[in-house]
Amino acid sequence: MLFVLIFYAFLVEGQPSVFRAVIMASVYFLGKIIFTEVNLLNTISLSALLLLLINPFSLEDVGFQLTFLATLSLILFYQPILKWLPSLPFKLSEMAALSIAAVAGTMPVIISNFNRVTFASVILNIPAAPLVGVIMGVGYAYLIIGSIVPAIGHLLAIIPKLLVRLFLWITTWLEPFSSLSYRIPSPPLIIILGFYLFLLLFLLKAKSRGLKIIRAAGFIAFFIILISYPFSPSSHPLTVTFLDVGQGDSAVIELPGEKIMVIDAGGFLRSTFDPGESIVSPFLWSKGYKKIDYLICTHLHPDHAGGIPALARNFRIKEYWYTEDYPENDWQKEIQKALSRSVPRKKILTGAKINLGPAEIEAIYPDYEAYKIFSAGNDRSAVLRIDYGQHSFLFTADITREVEKYIISRSNEKLRSTVLKVPHHGSRSSSSPEFISAISPHWAIITAGLNNVYGFPDEEVISTLDAKGVQILRIDRHGAIEIKSNGQRIFLRTAAQTTAQE
Repeated sequence: MLFVLIFYAFLVEGQPSVFRAVIMASVYFLGKIIFTEVNLLNTISLSALLLLLINPFSLEDVGFQLTFLATLSLILFYQPILKWLPSLPFKLSEMAALSIAAVAGTMPVIISNFNRVTFASVILNIPAAPLVGVIMGVGYAYLIIGSIVPAIGHLLAIIPKLLVRLFLWITTWLEPFSSLSYRIPSPPLIIILGFYLFLLLFLLKAKSRGLKIIRAAGFIAFFIILISYPFSPSSHPLTVTFLDVGQGDSAVIELPGEKIMVIDAGGFLRSTFDPGESIVSPFLWSKGYKKIDYLICTHLHPDHAGGIPALARNFRIKEYWYTEDYPENDWQKEIQKALSRSVPRKKILTGAKINLGPAEIEAIYPDYEAYKIFSAGNDRSAVLRIDYGQHSFLFTADITREVEKYIISRSNEKLRSTVLKVPHHGSRSSSSPEFISAISPHWAIITAGLNNVYGFPDEEVISTLDAKGVQILRIDRHGAIEIKSNGQRIFLRTAAQTTAQE
């Protein structure tokens, strides 16, 4: 068995999770060779020690934590849980006890690191775990027979292929039941420690009924807090954060009354990297948000709309705003699929307003006439303005110079703003001198990716802004940019630790 384990570790090229499992199993088997009985707690402890001697930084690795927490939970809680379960045929009780124990031990770490609460795994582990054993066994048979008689091995390959497909199909069984798997912000450390403390207290024999009640009540309380995150985001003035999503746009606006607005979420064409999942969502979770009050798609280009489906899946959306409605568009299909049917959809039209006490959001463009004149895409990008006290923010998406002229002719008096999100990532096709003059911004934010293939921002745009005395901040140089306003003063900081105030 030791030979088989080591061979398998080399076969899969020593992937970390396999390497950890092989070390743990090898220590156990070596113990069985030397001693009649092996203490599993000693085995897991020695395995962890060996792995940490090889790489002490493994302790901070989530995979390392999950591996040993799951194993430790099985050792400690499998038997106690099994005693509470009814006797079921086909070893279902044993499989259920294993699944519950593993999930209980790893849930806080999964929630903390992946912002996901999943009860589906408790159910899915029951058929999936034994199926993995079957797949491994059949895989070894295929490997041996295929090495001796390749023709027969080729025919046998159909069996593990079908089994793997069955395994993948099992993982999708409970997808329609969204309540069994959902996303929340990471819980405070005190909640995680409290959960584990009361979980471990179940291993001790309570001498009185009162202690049992206290133990059960404490565990239930921490469990409910862990899976629900009942905390409210901290109060703050108006905060606008331009996130670094590469060559794309995404702005998060924290409004009075704990309201949150997200304008676009970046994205890439023909890429598996999703900024909505990997950048925008974690940022919102870090702030303690579980919902998005206003999710806005300025237009259906991948560098703006690509990350929106992930936000629609990960958060409760109160309203979805859009400019383009093309049922055959792939991005729209993804967004509509991710959005709940109960979410109100609102088409952005000039004059639409949201009043939130001291803050007012207004749609500047497009109007009905613009939808007729201009073609889909950049020319129909939504332009929004936020007023807060003495300051205003203008978000211009990817509008072109022709649209700029149109807006000046229709809404010139509403353009003047303190902060401008420069149109189209600083492309030469936008940011005409007349448009910049009409806005007269103090700060200009350019959302361009580092070393992007388009050469954004264009030197002509930089020169225009410089000539107007505008202070320029660039995502490609400064990283994410946060701007706060209390109505009288602006406080600004960037990922590059540049700070300023006005």
